[in-house]
Amino acid sequence: MRDEGDKLVCEKSVMLKKGRIEVTLYILRSNWKRYKKNKAGVLGLFLVFFFIVVALGAPLISRVDPLRTMVGPPSVQPSLTYPMGTDDLGRDVFSGFVHGARISLFVGIMTALMSAGIGVALGAIAGYKGGKIDSAIMMITNMFLVVPSFFLCLVIVAVFGATIGNVIVVIAVLSWPSTARLIRADFMSLKETEFVEAARAIGASDLDIVLKEILPNALTSIIVNTSLLVANSILVMAGLDFLGLGDPNVPSWGKMLMNAQPFLRQSWWMALFPGIAILLTVMGYNLVGDGLNDLLNPRLKER
Repeated sequence: MRDEGDKLVCEKSVMLKKGRIEVTLYILRSNWKRYKKNKAGVLGLFLVFFFIVVALGAPLISRVDPLRTMVGPPSVQPSLTYPMGTDDLGRDVFSGFVHGARISLFVGIMTALMSAGIGVALGAIAGYKGGKIDSAIMMITNMFLVVPSFFLCLVIVAVFGATIGNVIVVIAVLSWPSTARLIRADFMSLKETEFVEAARAIGASDLDIVLKEILPNALTSIIVNTSLLVANSILVMAGLDFLGLGDPNVPSWGKMLMNAQPFLRQSWWMALFPGIAILLTVMGYNLVGDGLNDLLNPRLKER
């Protein structure tokens, strides 16, 4: 009897797991049907997926070191041998394009995640607690918003060094205010809803209310804003590299643009391909953000 009971429990557990998987797949299929109606969002998703594949497969796509290896004569136009030509030192522009995707996407994603984490934490505290805590956090947030972030980023990187780690931390620390203000607004409106009042009535702690009741309902804003932060971080990093404040030991699209600046007339391809890469990557994340907003925004679900 005990073996039969264990077998029955095991079968029920398997059926429950299958049911959860089927529900998850149904939700994913339903969301994809709605998402693909947004043609711009689909284009953005394709661009993001393309550059992620390029970044992950960079060592296989091109085994040439884009910083130290001279593959041919300098300033060779794009051809079958050199698909994107060579730069003024004879380095392969295609290798720089491919390996630059790894650094740009790594910095963009890591910076966006760190920035979103800081912004969500501070915005949640400000919006949920209110009062003096809200005023203090918002005063700090406004101070960060008043100072030109890119200029401050230039100064900090110049002082502390242009390593990848420093660039990620600096951009993240200077990018969180927009997220904090957005999440604060969501928390201020959600904390007065009926389901939050019901959670308080049954004795739920503030931490449980924030993490289990309010935060899941604010995920739409977090996801959309994070995708836009990735695009902004890639642009800021490219700007730093273009001004010579990027890490000199890693390839990046911004550094390729800086190197191409003196040769724009005679070697146009040196600036064209990294410029297109930055444009398409940033556009891709912005379009994905717009598509996710249309998908996850409850006010648009009836359209």
